[in-house]
Amino acid sequence: MVDKKEYEKLADALPTVGIFVIREDNYEILYYNQRMREVSPEVKTGMCCRDMGDHSCANCPLLTIGDRQENHTLSYNNLFGDVVDITAVRTN
Repeated sequence: MVDKKEYEKLADALPTVGIFVIREDNYEILYYNQRMREVSPEVKTGMCCRDMGDHSCANCPLLTIGDRQENHTLSYNNLFGDVVDITAVRTN
């Protein structure tokens, strides 16, 4: 079984991919990778992703995930300065 720290090292090694792990029921940030620390230094675990500053939640894939296991949306004019594919995946 892979240790949590190993997953975090892998996520931090993706220089162009921002990763958040959030709770679906209250949008609490449980984890974020190095890329997210770079583009959004105000982010802290425990805060609500809606409180990250000047960004829009309108394209959040959790808003339209329904009963599916995953959902994709596109976001424009975001923290990355480009079009971004945002994916939500439910985990157990």
